[in-house]
Amino acid sequence: AAALGTYRSSLAALPGGEYVTLDHLNFGLGLTATEKSMGLPGRLVPPYIDPALIQTFLLYDEVLWYTDQFPSLGIAQLSLFTYMQNGGRVIFSTSFQTTVDPSGALRDFAPIDSISSVDLSPTRPPVPPAVAGDSRIPANFVAIPDSTGPHDPYPRLAFNASPVIHSIFMRPVYRRSDARYIYHLHADTRVPARYLGSPNVAVADGGQTIIFIGMPLHLLNNTDVGNPLGLTAFFERALNKEFNPLQKVDRRIF
Repeated sequence: AAALGTYRSSLAALPGGEYVTLDHLNFGLGLTATEKSMGLPGRLVPPYIDPALIQTFLLYDEVLWYTDQFPSLGIAQLSLFTYMQNGGRVIFSTSFQTTVDPSGALRDFAPIDSISSVDLSPTRPPVPPAVAGDSRIPANFVAIPDSTGPHDPYPRLAFNASPVIHSIFMRPVYRRSDARYIYHLHADTRVPARYLGSPNVAVADGGQTIIFIGMPLHLLNNTDVGNPLGLTAFFERALNKEFNPLQKVDRRIF
């Protein structure tokens, strides 16, 4: 509910009011976490992904797909690639468990080569030696826009000021050869550090059809850390510059 509310308000604030009315579909409705991790469809998913769900997607120019720690990757795997091949645009935001995409479903639609597989299980020591990922991200930590490529950088984002610690599974993502990084997390300032360097956490593909964010985007709506518009600024950059507005017809997201 918090995620949906954040996305609705952030999108509604875009200039022109084109995203005030959105359609919403819960792919995991009625499923337990275990059933979702098995790739089972929720109550609202059509019995035949191809063509029923794909054709439903094709009614829309853009899809914002966000998940909990148990994403319905099997549904995304069977639908999003075909949707994008037919002109669709996708923003995909997810978080990870200690087991990272064991079936490799993400690579079938996301512009990534791999994800860090460092063990972030709760049984590890509270303050471990620095590793590649972390499960406890402090409030106000910043997602820094990548500025190494020819594209205009994305706006600066930061984790919300509350709670003090965001209990998510942050894992570095590694881009596909045709993709580019758009965000990396700033270096860990804790002593000792819980993760190494400035891990890349978001990528965009070379065809400008999908943005993949390896953490819950709705937690990055902090308007006090160098970006007074929060996620609204991100959506403005993604929807009106990253994705080609000339190809849009309906301009609704669900």
